[in-house]
Amino acid sequence: MSFVSLTLEEARMVNHDTKELKFKLPGDDATSGLTPVSSLLTRHTAAGAWFPTFRPYTPISTPDSPYITLLVKQYPNGRASTHLHNLVPGQTLNVKAIPELPYKANQHKHMVLVAGGAGITPMFQIAHTILDNPEDKTQLSLIYANKTESDILMKKELDALASQYPQRFATTYVISDNKKDDRSLEKGYVTKEILSKALPAKLEGDDVKVLVCGPPAMLDAIAGAKGAKGWAQGRLDGMLKDLGLTEKQVHKF
Repeated sequence: MSFVSLTLEEARMVNHDTKELKFKLPGDDATSGLTPVSSLLTRHTAAGAWFPTFRPYTPISTPDSPYITLLVKQYPNGRASTHLHNLVPGQTLNVKAIPELPYKANQHKHMVLVAGGAGITPMFQIAHTILDNPEDKTQLSLIYANKTESDILMKKELDALASQYPQRFATTYVISDNKKDDRSLEKGYVTKEILSKALPAKLEGDDVKVLVCGPPAMLDAIAGAKGAKGWAQGRLDGMLKDLGLTEKQVHKF
């Protein structure tokens, strides 16, 4: 698939550094048709730059939506995130679909989704896909780490899924700078103990799959760094290796 141009229809801040961008698909009856888990590779060339900047983002919109919605966290000196935050309705963005992780219903009995910050987007995409399918019986456990409670993205949507599917979707929020005495939030960082509680008792073959997406330091500590400048999985390391998981049972975004 080649790059296509999407027009920004709506933009809004969802917290102090993250923006929700809603792009209209071309054509009256168009839908994205993206299969889980897929991301969009964005491309833009800054004024005066010799080469374009590429950056993948995972949509949080459903495949049958006439829009593609992205959650974009702005980083200091982040060329792609700054460009996207500066877009205003009516402007366009060049994107290309990239399949990240093929998924089939009931492919695994239990999936553990470990996310940090904006790394929640692929987890939301796969969770929504699984829970929206009445034929899919996969059990889901989400561990979502952030610095503060205000940094938790899409908490309302995640809590709604947990409330709607209490037997199939469990959430654990981990806050490193938790000044409140809130028992619904784990204090500190993701630990082996937290991971162990989310994992099933038996770690056998394809029965379990762990997905990890977050900042490099978090990814390194939990599953080991990715290889080939982020385009390859790299070897499994960190806490998940210590807990007995295999490379086949872990996917790093």
